Amino acid sequence: MPIFPAAAIASGQVWDADTVAASAWFDGSADYLAKTWGSAPNDGSKWIVSVWVMRTGFGSSPFIFESRTGGPGSGRINLYFNSNAISVSEDSGTAITTNAVYRDTGWFHLVLSLDSDDATAADRLKLWVNGEEVTSFALDNRAANIASGATYNWMANGVENVIGTYNKSTLFFDGYMAQFTSLDGVSIQNGDYSITDFGAFTAAGTNGSIWSPIADSAAVAMASATGGNSFSLTSGIGDGTDASSNSNDFTPTSMSQAANGSANSPSNHYAVMNPNITGEHPATFAEGARRVSRASADASVTPSTLAFPGTGNFYAEAQIIADATTGQAAVGIDYAPQIGNYNVTANNNYLGRTATAYGLTSNGSQTNWRNNDSSTQLGSGAGWADNDIIGLHYDSGDLTVYLNGALVGTISSIDTSVHWHFASACESGGDVRWYFQEDEWTYSAPSGAKALCTANLNTAAYQGADYFNAVLYTGNGATGQAVSGFGFQPDLVWGKHRDLAENHNIFDAVRGADKRLRTNATDAEATTSYFDSFDSDGFTLDGTGDINAATYAAVSWGFKAGGSGAANADGSISSTVSVADAGHFSVITTTMTGGTDQIGHGLPDAPELVIMKDLSNATNWYVYHKDAGETNELYLNLTNAASASGRWGNLAPTSTIIYALLAASDAVLYAFRSVPGVCKVGSYIGNGAAGGPFVWCGFRPRFLMIKVASGGTGNWELWDTQRLEYNPHTDSLRANSSAAEVTFASGGLDILSDGFKHRQTSGDMNTSGYTYVYLAIADVAGGGNLPPVPGR
Repeated sequence: MPIFPAAAIASGQVWDADTVAASAWFDGSADYLAKTWGSAPNDGSKWIVSVWVMRTGFGSSPFIFESRTGGPGSGRINLYFNSNAISVSEDSGTAITTNAVYRDTGWFHLVLSLDSDDATAADRLKLWVNGEEVTSFALDNRAANIASGATYNWMANGVENVIGTYNKSTLFFDGYMAQFTSLDGVSIQNGDYSITDFGAFTAAGTNGSIWSPIADSAAVAMASATGGNSFSLTSGIGDGTDASSNSNDFTPTSMSQAANGSANSPSNHYAVMNPNITGEHPATFAEGARRVSRASADASVTPSTLAFPGTGNFYAEAQIIADATTGQAAVGIDYAPQIGNYNVTANNNYLGRTATAYGLTSNGSQTNWRNNDSSTQLGSGAGWADNDIIGLHYDSGDLTVYLNGALVGTISSIDTSVHWHFASACESGGDVRWYFQEDEWTYSAPSGAKALCTANLNTAAYQGADYFNAVLYTGNGATGQAVSGFGFQPDLVWGKHRDLAENHNIFDAVRGADKRLRTNATDAEATTSYFDSFDSDGFTLDGTGDINAATYAAVSWGFKAGGSGAANADGSISSTVSVADAGHFSVITTTMTGGTDQIGHGLPDAPELVIMKDLSNATNWYVYHKDAGETNELYLNLTNAASASGRWGNLAPTSTIIYALLAASDAVLYAFRSVPGVCKVGSYIGNGAAGGPFVWCGFRPRFLMIKVASGGTGNWELWDTQRLEYNPHTDSLRANSSAAEVTFASGGLDILSDGFKHRQTSGDMNTSGYTYVYLAIADVAGGGNLPPVPGR
């Protein structure tokens, strides 16, 4: 999303982890709330509905609410997910359907405001998602369908309203709801309330912001003050209890706060199991995605939605509902980036198959643990039975296992430099229920152990929005074209026309504003006059050049480093380095000797991605990626897979130097490394399915670069959340090609609150069994002292 100004947060709206105290999960099959109204509303032509929802199932068209006609008069209005888009329908048909689809496991805040008295017909119904008014629709019939003065029986006398289903018999909502507030006789259009009465942008760093909820007490106060048939379902939402003074309670069916209530909320997201992990061997999710099973053979490995740092101290419990004695249900932990590589046909899936996962199973007489495809007994005896509780305590590299509260044993020497998910694997009837919340645990957690929720995670020291931004502009072919809105002075600008076949251009502050490179060509560095300057909030262009053709749309990606650079003597040859203070990115210039040189990079640890170009000669762009290995190279200007090369001296970069071989000439290198909240360098394996790999980043990405490294050839696909601000992302630019944007007709990808997920079945990003490498630059990351990032 673009940079948002941090909105003023009114009294009662200040975020903390307890802002929203509780939610309730709806099981997708029978749970709903209903109320038949016994009094007339203040004004049936005006109302506002505000609700937070978290989806745990992405099928069918689940309903959020329906003003079901159950009494005198006619008319109904429905808010629901329509093949993952959001739709509002009424008597005349569908009023709106969004272009955006909402397939994230994060929380979404939906606000729907009706004012059928508005003089502008198209403004009579408005929808906001996460504080932003939706203006892009696949279908928009508001002007024709929403008649002047129309009422739709929401909160209407004698009519039954329903939450969580259609007609009380089908299209049941599958997920969590929280802070369901409805205000009678008022609208945002009429100026009675504004969107910032229902939430606010909390600052994340200098440029970033996160939409966050108001306090339950503030929602209740609004409903009480508005009166009439207003209501606010907060801490007792599972019972349908109205917390306002109006006492407009709903009646629950097949649910209650005791059974369905949860501490998982938009102000403090507790882990559940991740329904975005699908692929060829999908699991079945139930009970708010706390329960995972699979009836068929071939295990489905499912991680938790949240990951914890390897230096952390966390506890969870898993109840083995079925197949505890046959090994068909496994629990354990999984290295965060690995989760994109499971449920692929080419892989033999089980937890512990790789070196980056630890899986626990039982044969009925003992507990076994598996890692790197090797199985070892843990402790002595300790066989599992159905319904047993397995306690998992991870503490800074040690995973201690308990069976019904009794110690089984400890697995030690686990990598503490990475993030881990709790995980389970089920097949052939395996069935596991997870307990992540403190009040759900059967046994006391070990001293110091925390529940896996966003409030217990580390606050990112840096935010991506302070170091990267994407800005759109239209070329004018003239001098004095100022492009601004980055929020900082960029030290590297990468520009490309979107609707014109023209070269990619890169300029950086170390080489100077007049020095151009083209990523899709082998050209040596050229001196130009059309990139005039790096400015405090962007840059200025003079003349047409490659990225300022009149009337054509363009995108500019701006990276903040450390200005014009400083001398570095760490290597065998001297270099000039401009280093971002977040420690994730540096621009390096040097003069190569023709042998394998050691080049100081200035980063606080080893770079994981290096892009190098000879400035004096027409050569390829050489790319090192940690997951392609130091004995291979990729080429930014070509589609080739990684190939064997001595380009990097067959040595991985260190905390101070990069090994590189190039002709005796000037060179530039762009180096990146993973930093929480800012940057992620990694890889995944394609599965060839429409439910493609989900790749966890730990933040909401702003920019993605993806390339096939092994298995086949493919383009360098470039994505950002400015050219299209919603999912699915279907229009890519390619670093190796001068072509205009290319559309992925089969779906492209979703950029989510914590990573990205592929939605197309093959090609450059998701051919089954191929390995892909990526660079992700963050927008924002939540957790700790910041709110959770809402779904996208």
